[in-house]
Amino acid sequence: MPARIAALALILATLALAQSGTIPADRPRARPASALTGWADWEKGEELLKRIHVPPAPVLSAEDEAKTFKLAPGYRAELVACEPMVQCPIFFEFDPEGRIWVVEYQGYMRDVQGSGEGDPICRIVVLEDENGDGRADKSTVFLDKLVMPRSFAFVKGGILLQEPPKLSFCEDTDGDLRCDKRTEVGTMGVGGNPQHTANGLRRGIDNWLHCADWPHRYQWKDGKLIDQPTLHRGQFGVSFDETGRFISCYENSAMHMDLIPAESLLRHPNLAKLAQRGGRGSFGVNVNVAKDAAECFPIRVTPAVTLGALELRDDGRLRTYTIVSGTCFYDGDQFPPEMHGNVFVPDSAGHLVGTLKLSGGISPQAQRFFPR
Repeated sequence: MPARIAALALILATLALAQSGTIPADRPRARPASALTGWADWEKGEELLKRIHVPPAPVLSAEDEAKTFKLAPGYRAELVACEPMVQCPIFFEFDPEGRIWVVEYQGYMRDVQGSGEGDPICRIVVLEDENGDGRADKSTVFLDKLVMPRSFAFVKGGILLQEPPKLSFCEDTDGDLRCDKRTEVGTMGVGGNPQHTANGLRRGIDNWLHCADWPHRYQWKDGKLIDQPTLHRGQFGVSFDETGRFISCYENSAMHMDLIPAESLLRHPNLAKLAQRGGRGSFGVNVNVAKDAAECFPIRVTPAVTLGALELRDDGRLRTYTIVSGTCFYDGDQFPPEMHGNVFVPDSAGHLVGTLKLSGGISPQAQRFFPR
């Protein structure tokens, strides 16, 4: 199975979340203004939940859940792996042998209080398809007893693993796909709220490993980590277009892009300070290119979102992106030609993967690829 289809299937499998519950009685009437502007209206949310019909969302097997997906004409989603072979996946990469290395995030939000997020229960697993049917049939635990790892990157001799705030070089010295030597080599991110710590470690065409929500980039050279400052931008995930331009997102903003290399601003330290102080999009870095593509159209009502009914249409469906969890620039050739150069945007609150089309030129803008 083509790697791109496998990747999309694994992303889709993580978005099938059950919806239940209502607004707690002790929730304050209005949430104070925060990074999401405006005021929540909990009374409106309660009224909306009484008026709309919330269809059942039972827990299903992975095979049955896949049958509920609604896809664009001509596309299909294929199951690659599911529980118990892989659990709580948040990040994955294909190695040169076609194996899928997955970060498992078992520690995140085990209850509404977020209890036990410091417990060492997360893992890195390696999925293999031994019979060539396109579905993983073997899972090997490369490394366990981790506390909320976020991302990793393949480097010569092993992987660089981010377990905030630690960055470690992990080696498999005997070829059994299990880490038997781990060396702390640097720092990346901060412990605590997982919504606001570094992630990414994606390799650009400049051979640097780039990050979201973190003002550093890295290289692994001659067995040593090179740590270089850069501008702080993005929140979840890193992708690149075919010219190498940095792409990321924020929870309620689907796509931000560097129109010029962020490192070029660092040549003048005062200019870099001005760019950071000016906010998102200053000086051609971290530009919101999807302002006109904020709408999304879930296939069912989505009452389980933040801020009461502020982000919902009258029919109970999510109005705009609100829990964007990454971006993926598509430069492959497995999909139809018109899909080339598009950006896939998953949103957990809407239980969907959106598709944005970038215009050309030095200052591209994104539009919805599908009308609804």
